[in-house]
Amino acid sequence: MAAAEAANAGGHWESAVSRAYYAIYHLVVEVLAEKRRVHAGRWQRDTVATRFHQEFCRLGYAFSAQDGRVLQELLDARPAADYRDEPFDERKTGRLLSRARELYAKLRAEV
Repeated sequence: MAAAEAANAGGHWESAVSRAYYAIYHLVVEVLAEKRRVHAGRWQRDTVATRFHQEFCRLGYAFSAQDGRVLQELLDARPAADYRDEPFDERKTGRLLSRARELYAKLRAEV
């Protein structure tokens, strides 16, 4: 998340979104491995979201449905930021990073 915050502070909105996604993605994979013993050689992004929802959000274990929506929002935003000509501005990025920070803190508490 530090890289996302630095990119955001520098006005690099798309980079901030992408870095926030990867920070959350890697923590979700770590939480799945540690808390549910779910391992995969190479995680596909949709698989990560699906397993997070199944193992945690749906059951209400440590994470809410809102947390699952934040992960999904990051999943959707990352390709837009990296590959499409979709503009991100300070306001839009700030809202997304605010939600990502909260989820990041919850995930960190679990590992």
